Amino acid sequence: MKPPVPIDGLEVVGYATVLLDTMLPSVVPPVFRLKGKPDEAFVPPFLLNEGYLWNATALSASELAALQRKGEITLFPGEPFPARHDFELWVDQDRKLHYEPRAEAQAALLAIAKDHIQKAEQALKEGRAEDAERFSGIALCADDRLIEPLAIKAALRRARDDATGEELMAKLAAPRVTKGAFRRMVDGYCSPSGPAPAACLPATQTRSERLSVRPMLRVAALRAA
Repeated sequence: MKPPVPIDGLEVVGYATVLLDTMLPSVVPPVFRLKGKPDEAFVPPFLLNEGYLWNATALSASELAALQRKGEITLFPGEPFPARHDFELWVDQDRKLHYEPRAEAQAALLAIAKDHIQKAEQALKEGRAEDAERFSGIALCADDRLIEPLAIKAALRRARDDATGEELMAKLAAPRVTKGAFRRMVDGYCSPSGPAPAACLPATQTRSERLSVRPMLRVAALRAA
């Protein structure tokens, strides 16, 4: 096993994916580089734990550049960020980079998600299906633990008699809500009286629950609870 690398000896030089506009905002897995050693970089999958980087794949600068040419990673055009323990890297809808304490990042993303859930609900009420689809997609990108965006998408699919699409949304929601509760939410969004009350997100989640619903964590940093 490779020895762990202290986070404070690293800098963030990019992220290990390429984002389409429809994937924004998004938390992204960092690409690290040793400070003062531009030819020694690290890409996911890896483990971030207690201020150390574990089990990362080490690459040279030329290998890193090759991955960018293949469209597999994105390297920053400007200066890197000094790596910090318990920080999150994310990209907003304007493609602005944010590297900030995880609690602050989660709060910012949740605010974006809630705002776009409200916009999607209003668009659904007004029969603007395309806007409702787009706003619910943004909300889901910002925080894919939330149920409301999936319920809105399910309601839109029901409205066009897409039973397969509605069932897919139910399957995506299944790790977080019972089938009956999800159906009642969809019924509420399909009701002429308007959207159902917002579902409550549990205040805490186990590590296994987070891994089951946050796709980024499956390919990037698996953090111990």
